[in-house]
Amino acid sequence: MRCCYRCGVGEGLMGGIMWVCRVILCGVTRGVLPGEVGWFLRAGRGGAGGAVFWLGGSGGRLVVGDSRMGRWCFGLCFVGSVVLVSCEGLRLWVFVVLAGVLWAGCSGGDVENGSGDLSGVERSLVGREELGRVQAWAYQLQGLDGEGYARLAGLEADLLVVDGFDPDSAAAGVDVAGQVARLQEKGGPGLDRRIVLSYLNVGQAEDYRDYWQQGWRVGVPSWIVAADPDGWDGNYQVIFWREEWRRLVRGMVREAVRLGFDGVYLDWIEVYEDEQVVAFAAAEGKNPLREMLRLIGDMREWGNEALREIRVAGGSGESRGKKQQGAGEFLLVAQNAADLAEQGEQYFRLIDGIAQEQVFFDGAAGDDGPEGDCPLPATQKDVGSSGYVDSLSVGCGDLADLDISSEWYLERLTAFREAGVKVFTVDYALVPENISRVFSRAEAEGFVPYAAPRPLDRIGTVFGR
Repeated sequence: MRCCYRCGVGEGLMGGIMWVCRVILCGVTRGVLPGEVGWFLRAGRGGAGGAVFWLGGSGGRLVVGDSRMGRWCFGLCFVGSVVLVSCEGLRLWVFVVLAGVLWAGCSGGDVENGSGDLSGVERSLVGREELGRVQAWAYQLQGLDGEGYARLAGLEADLLVVDGFDPDSAAAGVDVAGQVARLQEKGGPGLDRRIVLSYLNVGQAEDYRDYWQQGWRVGVPSWIVAADPDGWDGNYQVIFWREEWRRLVRGMVREAVRLGFDGVYLDWIEVYEDEQVVAFAAAEGKNPLREMLRLIGDMREWGNEALREIRVAGGSGESRGKKQQGAGEFLLVAQNAADLAEQGEQYFRLIDGIAQEQVFFDGAAGDDGPEGDCPLPATQKDVGSSGYVDSLSVGCGDLADLDISSEWYLERLTAFREAGVKVFTVDYALVPENISRVFSRAEAEGFVPYAAPRPLDRIGTVFGR
């Protein structure tokens, strides 16, 4: 939205009001991204003398910081300005329309900057202790309409991962907060109350998200640097240490808390190794690994900060009784990037769990191959060997992830487990024999497995069920 209101007035009272508004807003509001959108207030002589109240930006979004104070100050300043300024030709319907737009933009939450009011959110909290007791889990990112959530609610699982920002859910009018609460009502084999996490892609911008703006592409804004290397349409690698992206991530973390999620499930942490991202890091004098660790640590703080703003529900029952009011934690489960085990305690302390894809079986997400049952090489010696390559079925040989062995993953995941980090696996296996093999191997290693079709558009097979 761009709106400009200009009236021929003197410098007196109106100029003073606008000056005060400028001081207040500069103190309590934050610029919004992308396109370097900001607030601009100017009072004094302009042409014949006047005041210009300009609110706008290339992003086309209205955001008023992340505090109730910011919204009240902005609203009072705007209404006061309209009341005190007398402009010939100003029509009532213009005022009503502008007031309505501003109310809609200021009164609710905003994903980008996390401006949602969390004071009225009620919930019971869980933490790393509860995550450690998870015995079965499931993971679905597509098909999350009302029926999809109902099927998930019927699972015997302690942990569920869904896409809380799924555009299809929004289009279908799904009450995500209500569905999350419903999922948390029931437990699984290890917990009386489920843990529910929202998927969050920290290393890629996705053109189907609410934050995506018209005209964005590789290079616009400058922190979008490349298309997804695996061919996922609409996904783009980002310079994740840029402040614009960090504000987006912070907003999504706060929105996840507002919706009732217990934490987030982080995808594309490994973007710090992307060639384009590494090149930008070198040009800007950044260490991409260090910047990723900083982002993850900040996400923990942003989530816990948001949790401190909500009122914890006392509730009843065994699982709630074990947690005192305010004792919960914002959970972070990292997907993939198992090689970060080499960072040791520096990384282990940042996350509560790790979920590794395709430890034993992989599949194709689109129409380029089977949805699962493509076995990884058992050992590093098998990678690229003629015996292994010849054993692959038609369609499996082109999958890029088959150049890493199960042995490689198991060594690194064992380091996480020994450090007290909960380990989950998701293998893309559909054939019962392969699923049994996955579950048997993972259980023997002390991991919690799940088997699913690669598109993650429907429920797979839950361990132990």
